[in-house]
Amino acid sequence: MSASEKEMAQLMGNKNRKQFLQKVVDLIPKAATRIFDIGCGVGLLRWLIVEQIPQTSVIGMDMSWYMLTHQVITPNMNYLSLVQGIAPNIPFKENSLDVVVAILFLSEVLCFSGKKGFFDTIKQVKRVLKDGGLLVVLDHQSPGEGNIEIRLSNSMIKKLRQFQTLFQVRDIEFEVLPNSWTRITLCDLYDFLTKIWSFGTALEDEEMQESHTPFTGEELSKILTQKGFSVNFVDGVVEFEDYLRGYKIGYQIKGTLPNRFLIVSAKI
Repeated sequence: MSASEKEMAQLMGNKNRKQFLQKVVDLIPKAATRIFDIGCGVGLLRWLIVEQIPQTSVIGMDMSWYMLTHQVITPNMNYLSLVQGIAPNIPFKENSLDVVVAILFLSEVLCFSGKKGFFDTIKQVKRVLKDGGLLVVLDHQSPGEGNIEIRLSNSMIKKLRQFQTLFQVRDIEFEVLPNSWTRITLCDLYDFLTKIWSFGTALEDEEMQESHTPFTGEELSKILTQKGFSVNFVDGVVEFEDYLRGYKIGYQIKGTLPNRFLIVSAKI
């Protein structure tokens, strides 16, 4: 067990996540009897599923043995099984699953396994789903192109400069304006405000290697359609304004800010 695994397990088991995970459960057909939670972590989602769809069997897969051995308590352990594995290798027969749920998972695959691993994972998900089976994705969302002007305190300006130095995915650019506002791209702002919590923690290095702005809902829907899925639901979850208010950041932008996460469901 590494310090980063232990810290990530604590984050993934935070009961405050139940509110947006419920959005995933709401999309799962109540008649589903075999559900696969790919990248299951400590199993908070599966807890909600078996609590609300008690007749279903939920299989969780994660690459971390620590995660698999530190599962949250589920109401009925008889309907829970676990397997250690890593995408795109999915150890199930063709047409064997009713539902696959992927929570904050595809963006991880895209970041650490590249486009090939990402596309291969989607291909494998399609292989194991039954005809009419459902894929539900909840993941980080790109806000798209464009800039925003924000008013930062001196301490937040310092953190932004620190983030600019540490972030490894792309160059972070911003302009401090004469009127005490700062102009920054939406993607850079989203990554900044969703990652500064990791400064000085065991997860800092991992977080600085991964973007939280991998694709828009439209982009992911297009990819899934190209791979043979029929997208039937696209929405956003968690207002990004919550982060701005939490850090006491004023902002100016034309229009509205996209939500923090996206949720997509697609059938085959």
